[in-house]
Amino acid sequence: MSSDRDSEKKPVGAGSAVAGNLPPPIALYQLATGHYLSRSLFLVAKLGIADLLSDGPRHCNDLAKSTQTYGPSLGRVMRLLASAGIFFEEENGEFSLTAVGEYLRTDVPGSQRAMAMLFAGNRYRKHGKIWNFASGPANLRFGFAASRTLSKTRSAPGRKEATFDAAMADITRLTSVAVASAYDFTPFRLLVDVGGGNGSLMIGILKANLSLRGIVFDQPAAIERAREQIEQHGLAARCTAIGGDFFKDVPAGGDAYILKHVIRDWDDEQAAAILRNCRGVMGPRSKLLVLEGVYPSRIDNSVESRGAASNDVNMLVNSGGVQRSQAEFETP
Repeated sequence: MSSDRDSEKKPVGAGSAVAGNLPPPIALYQLATGHYLSRSLFLVAKLGIADLLSDGPRHCNDLAKSTQTYGPSLGRVMRLLASAGIFFEEENGEFSLTAVGEYLRTDVPGSQRAMAMLFAGNRYRKHGKIWNFASGPANLRFGFAASRTLSKTRSAPGRKEATFDAAMADITRLTSVAVASAYDFTPFRLLVDVGGGNGSLMIGILKANLSLRGIVFDQPAAIERAREQIEQHGLAARCTAIGGDFFKDVPAGGDAYILKHVIRDWDDEQAAAILRNCRGVMGPRSKLLVLEGVYPSRIDNSVESRGAASNDVNMLVNSGGVQRSQAEFETP
């Protein structure tokens, strides 16, 4: 039964400049990750990429030579900006300017390159102090924490790790419902979630499959919170949380193993090591389930492309990982 308060909730209007007709969780995600785009915009503006494209399309490796940068990484950044309508990715993998991207050139009337560099540059750090002003003039706090890799953030104790864990849980709760309804887990007796965080995925799957047992495996700090969540959901009799390092080994005994958004966190060599360790403990009839987004072969300005390209740049910056295409997943 809905409350009066629920009935007063306002829908997101179709004319919203930010959310459009996106589902509310996706709209919030795009708002929260807006800095991926602005920082990428600053990079290409500073490098003068638009000027290099003034005579026509060029490949990112060619642009990298002209700017003394690394082609594959530059291409990933440009693909994110292509999803936002700054560049256009051609069928042959080259990039060209859109009507918006033209204004990053220095030689066009009304050029906005300097504006992009100012507002998407280090000026954004000033906005890191917004918490200080919200807390009141007597409570100004200064200083900025240096960014750390995803693996360090996961293993470091404290508030940042808890926030990361909670954010992943928010995303995973939605995923677990879809996974439990889309895949038949009834043939399995024991499912092992490798890199399972605080257990949100496993909890969702176990609630939908009452005869299934589970093991959540992750770093010790994450596993402590997994145990708490498993207890709170009344699943302690059917689910165990085990701490360890999936680069060394993973729990044996499962007839199904699941990796959700784990492989994308790592480069090819590290990802292969995780997969080998899973294979080493799997029986001849065991199943390995890999839940990953498939990176499109070509980026456009669709919601799907924006999400894929945003995740890819996030992996590039935070962990050195990569979103992979269908062909890359199938490459031996």
